[in-house]
Amino acid sequence: MKNVIRSIAMLSIAAFALSIPASSAFAAGTPDSTTIPQLFQHVKHHAAQASFDVDILETFRRSNVNWETYGQTLNQIRKHVNDLFEDYYQLKRMRNNGTPAQQQAIDRLEPLLRDMATSLTNTIQALNADQRLVNMPGFRARIRANWVKIHAVYKLLCQCTSKNLLA
Repeated sequence: MKNVIRSIAMLSIAAFALSIPASSAFAAGTPDSTTIPQLFQHVKHHAAQASFDVDILETFRRSNVNWETYGQTLNQIRKHVNDLFEDYYQLKRMRNNGTPAQQQAIDRLEPLLRDMATSLTNTIQALNADQRLVNMPGFRARIRANWVKIHAVYKLLCQCTSKNLLA
């Protein structure tokens, strides 16, 4: 239970950090744009892991899985999302050194990440509020919303990397 509560705090911090301008959030030097494609691959990898886990979570909607199983899976997704955010923050910091295509991809990713973090936080909060509701339609709708939002992030990252927009 403490891990689930901790995950709310971590995702809230991640969502807040997205709202801080990159120039004020990071004071480190600016690496060249050749590292941006590598970071996009890292972000894509973390999104793929979260996508896989949310697929598992989605299967729970069609069964009577207990709340602990939901909590464990949500915690695993949270870990992947936090890793994804760490790499995204580096991308955001390097944005101005990127190509126009890289800058556009970073800009398109931000609202999707913010929406994903909010959705996941809301799901975790709902689970913390009342574990008995995991098999109710409202909670299952939250799970479906997470699936949609995480897959939207992954889809965008796949499009960016497959079209060589980041090279």
